[in-house]
Amino acid sequence: MNKFRIDEFKITKFNSRRYLGVGLTKLDNNILIYGEHKSGKSTTLDALSYAIFGIKGSSRSINNRAETYIKISNDELELTLDRKAGNNHRLTIKNLTDGSIETITEIESINCKLIDLFNLPSEDCLEFKAKLLYQDQESSLKKYDSKKLWRIISFYTSLSSKNEEIEKLRNEIKSKVEEREYSFIEKKELESNLNEKRSVIYSSKNYIEHLDQLISSYDNGSIKQVFDVKKTSIELWKDIRSLQGKNISLQQELNKASRSKLDLEKFHEETLINLIKEVISVLICPVCGKRANLSKIEYKYNAKKCPYCGDESYDKELYDNIAQRIQLSNDELPKLNEKIKGIYEERKKNYETLNEFKNKLNDLDLILNPEIVRSTEDFESFEDDKFKNFIETQREKLNKFQNDFKEIEP
Repeated sequence: MNKFRIDEFKITKFNSRRYLGVGLTKLDNNILIYGEHKSGKSTTLDALSYAIFGIKGSSRSINNRAETYIKISNDELELTLDRKAGNNHRLTIKNLTDGSIETITEIESINCKLIDLFNLPSEDCLEFKAKLLYQDQESSLKKYDSKKLWRIISFYTSLSSKNEEIEKLRNEIKSKVEEREYSFIEKKELESNLNEKRSVIYSSKNYIEHLDQLISSYDNGSIKQVFDVKKTSIELWKDIRSLQGKNISLQQELNKASRSKLDLEKFHEETLINLIKEVISVLICPVCGKRANLSKIEYKYNAKKCPYCGDESYDKELYDNIAQRIQLSNDELPKLNEKIKGIYEERKKNYETLNEFKNKLNDLDLILNPEIVRSTEDFESFEDDKFKNFIETQREKLNKFQNDFKEIEP
């Protein structure tokens, strides 16, 4: 659409009783406002701005005193604006091609229509007011900050389209940064799940192997030798039973300690910000369905705001809880590692003693299996019907464990 030009205007009153206004003035080309100091030149310029854009176009208040008329046009449209202080405003749009006329009297509707017709990017009319040149330097472009100057320069140059491209690239970068943040958390979660899986596999694998050997020794009859040791070497059997009882308890302690270690390792020597991001990453906005912006978590933490919504009245409960978990992990994990090390060392000594017993019993390695020793202790003999029923129950359990193990084994 072609640029608009002022055809005629009239300023009856504006801003102050001392300002005498301007009578109906028709223009052929340009307008020059001149006069002595304090004669109302700047006020006239503001009144013309008000005549077009209302209060948003004027740089000064109207003090409930304003009455203006202006007609502007281009090759397609003729706009007539009548404005008075308060809600007395009217915009008449005449289409010069087909002669149709549209009249608008609601202030906000008038403003929106003008913003659209003049293709201004914002309702504050900044780009329009920047073209008004006043005689005093305080009202010139110097009064605008760098952000507003950037807007003005961009609007009147090709920088506007460049800014759109820059903003698009900036948003793409933000999106990629967010994806990277979430990918890092997902990777860490997968590693944690993998470690837990390995721990389950390790503890289950030993038990399954022991259970498998128990069933096999029953099927091939070799477990009879263990029952013979129980009957003929009573004192030695007591020692074997005692050591394997300790080994079973040690294995239970080890499994429990390993689970605790996995929990503590999630917080050990970890940064508070990263852990806050992990917690927030699982939250979804119930309204828009979007995930939290993780790149802003550090700013919200430093500003003592809620890590999710940014509320300034947040009591920092999450921050304090995570900080305590980090401290607890740093304090307890070294102790737990020492405990696990002690369990391994004690179990190693027990098996060294059991291997000595094995050598005394013609390499009867079945006594190294705690499940075999425990099962033999609970029944009178190999021929015991209760032992047979027990073995069948263990066989079913073994089959189930093996099937479950196949599902989690990498």
